[in-house]
Amino acid sequence: MAARSADTIAGVEEMVGGSPVVLAPSTSLGHLGALPVLVGDEDAVLYDIQVHASVQGALPELRLRGVPCEAVRHNRLDRLEERIAVLARKHARVFYLCDGIYSMHGDVLDVQGLYGLLDRQPSLFAYVDDAHGASWSVRFGAPSDEPTSSRVIVSAERTQTAFK
Repeated sequence: MAARSADTIAGVEEMVGGSPVVLAPSTSLGHLGALPVLVGDEDAVLYDIQVHASVQGALPELRLRGVPCEAVRHNRLDRLEERIAVLARKHARVFYLCDGIYSMHGDVLDVQGLYGLLDRQPSLFAYVDDAHGASWSVRFGAPSDEPTSSRVIVSAERTQTAFK
């Protein structure tokens, strides 16, 4: 079984251009496992008020460790930037948790605006839940014409049949 898992991970890594990949039985478990590891005790978290509940499910664990976690108004990158500037003075990194496509209204993340923020705010890291968008908005599970950054972590859902 371990060889099959390694082959699956290698195949997915190839699909996404060599980017590191973590596979989980569900996106909820993926968020619960990844976010407490990615976010350190000296970091802060900002999250879009409409980010999927499965992402917000990891926030209690972070709060228990003393990590500040604040909601920001939906898709208001101007407000986000204001809060990043304040939090970056006291925290090593500031994580922004958001969706690529928001499931309740179907609106999308301002990707270009987010990359602009990443350029202006060196302490910013983005964690994007793209479970609702990766199947149609990207080529082979990785953005084909969008800018890239090592400070953007994309969580995408794939059905089991996609890997057979």
